[in-house]
Amino acid sequence: MSVTLTNVFDADANTADVAEAVSDDGYAVIHGTLDSDALGALKSDLQPYLDVAHSGHDPFMGSLTKRFGALISKSPAVQQLIMDPTVLAVADHILLPSCARYHVHYTGVMHLEPGETQQILHRDTSIYPIANP
Repeated sequence: MSVTLTNVFDADANTADVAEAVSDDGYAVIHGTLDSDALGALKSDLQPYLDVAHSGHDPFMGSLTKRFGALISKSPAVQQLIMDPTVLAVADHILLPSCARYHVHYTGVMHLEPGETQQILHRDTSIYPIANP
């Protein structure tokens, strides 16, 4: 199964447009948010955790998929990413109409090893109290 990403933006995109895409479709990809040095730092920060992460325990979770969370505590590069002005502006645009302030609840990695099968396209609706488009 191949998925075409339609909500792809450059780092200097209008944040209202990015927020609208997230609100309408549940995602946006922002190219250029991290430069190559920051991507390298991110990989260096997280690789030790990936090396010891366990694979999934059932077919849906993926027997060759490694997962781990709490990225903010593990990586200065993740701390930099969540404080990116574009990321913050999009989060503000989506969240602040409904609250006085917000906090990041979960950050995580899902790493598919070679040979892993694809999950069906789905949303993790049970953990987020929002309506899906």
